Amino acid sequence: MNIPKRQVRAVYDTEAITVYQAYPLGIAALSHFDRRLHDDAAAWAAQKAASPVRVQWDPERTPSGAALEHRSLQVGIGGAAVDAYVDEWVIGLEDITERVRAWRSELVDGGSPTLPHETPYPLPSSVAVRIEAHTALRADHAQGRSDGERVPDEP
Repeated sequence: MNIPKRQVRAVYDTEAITVYQAYPLGIAALSHFDRRLHDDAAAWAAQKAASPVRVQWDPERTPSGAALEHRSLQVGIGGAAVDAYVDEWVIGLEDITERVRAWRSELVDGGSPTLPHETPYPLPSSVAVRIEAHTALRADHAQGRSDGERVPDEP
């Protein structure tokens, strides 16, 4: 499977997205300076200082921990985002410790655990540009959307 280097993938439906942390993507700032996105380091520092959310792209990993070519979006929250995360954004919590232990046992026994199937998440274009996410029009998604919004292109 050819996965773009920077693409947000998730298990989601019209009501919720399953993530390790949930937050409005429009308030995110990159955790590092990138001159393709900011005029100068001062502009990036100002955006980062004003944002309660930090994002960065780290190597995605196989179940055994080996780095893959594509990236996973890592998120850090602080300030007002913590209160909103706790009080407003979380609609449910699930302890998956036993599931992870079962996956680990499968790996130890030489198997390959079946992980949740994640599909590209349809980010608004402005957010995709801001976090440098890949976009592509998804036929299955576009058919169900009235706005025809695109899922972002590789920068």
